[in-house]
Amino acid sequence: MILLSGDRSMVNGDLVIPTGAKSTYQEIARNGSLSLGNITFERSNLVVFDKPETLGIVSEIGVPTPETYYDIDEIPGYPVFYKQDFETGGGARGILWNKAGCERIPQDAGLIYQEFIDSSPTYCVAFLARRGSMIASFIHKELLSHPHVGGSGVVVTTVDDPRLIEYSERILRRLNFSGWGLIEFKHCPKRDDYVFMEVNAKFWASIELAFMNNAAFLKELFGIEYTGPKWPDAIFMDRLAEYGVREYIRTSMKYRSFYRFHTLRSIPRLPLRFLRRSRDALREIGAEDL
Repeated sequence: MILLSGDRSMVNGDLVIPTGAKSTYQEIARNGSLSLGNITFERSNLVVFDKPETLGIVSEIGVPTPETYYDIDEIPGYPVFYKQDFETGGGARGILWNKAGCERIPQDAGLIYQEFIDSSPTYCVAFLARRGSMIASFIHKELLSHPHVGGSGVVVTTVDDPRLIEYSERILRRLNFSGWGLIEFKHCPKRDDYVFMEVNAKFWASIELAFMNNAAFLKELFGIEYTGPKWPDAIFMDRLAEYGVREYIRTSMKYRSFYRFHTLRSIPRLPLRFLRRSRDALREIGAEDL
């Protein structure tokens, strides 16, 4: 039995596959590598958990990177995006809209501050790689994430853009990456180009969509021949439920043609206070919004 787990304490299986950032880092640091089917995740990949080092590497190969500051006092203007300087999974990240917001950020929080890219969707290149060569890929765009800033995909749609593949191939080649992961970009209106954000060296939250649309992922990792239908768009209903019933209904109707993951299981996760007001929420949304 294979068990996908973000928690190392869950060990009831013949093979435990870490999925979270923290569990992946711990597993690879402890054992050196992890092989799944034809793909081996190597210890050298752990360099990408260090955000400043990764940004330096990527900027050297001609892939656009955001202006980055390592001290609050260096920030020349606002807004700025902040996140962990070393990925541990689920850490602090968000937007500082003005200098006053810095007061709630501890000086020793281990953060970096980046130019705010004024565009909503995040573009994600899922990949399998061997010795720096990309052997499978799938691109999706997150139309809605949870949380909004730097979260997991809730509403995702397929994208086909050679530039994203080219940038990703450059990064993987430079890192000599072997394994799996997700490279995130934002489209910068000012540059009219994609800007690298980070490499997530782990299994990503919306991996099912890659499995459904590129059979090479399941074949290379698990030896599974997937012949089912391809769905270019999806909603992850469990995550959508975290926003409450109003957003749940609005988004479900707006993207009614999208494939839905975990539809029935999402209902009990809606906060009770919102369920009690569901009739009012439906009236407030109105037919014109649906």
